[in-house]
Amino acid sequence: MTMCDDWDTCRISSADISPDGKTVVLLSTGKIWTITDFDLENLPESNRTEIDLLVRTQLESISFLDNNTLLLSDEETKREGRDLYEYVLK
Repeated sequence: MTMCDDWDTCRISSADISPDGKTVVLLSTGKIWTITDFDLENLPESNRTEIDLLVRTQLESISFLDNNTLLLSDEETKREGRDLYEYVLK
């Protein structure tokens, strides 16, 4: 089972686990994957959701602020970027 077929948007640049330990998030160029109900022995069978952020900046870090709120940042490239974003999981 493959998670993503587009290498340009699938390279993982950062990951974090929620404070309650129930959700793992993976960050790539413009996408977030959430993984819940996971078992490290059988990760491909875990509940996984892909969120397309509809941006393609060079996102470099993701961190939980609380169990539902994420902070993301991107690198400065050609005078764009170097921003901090907030994303609330549904």
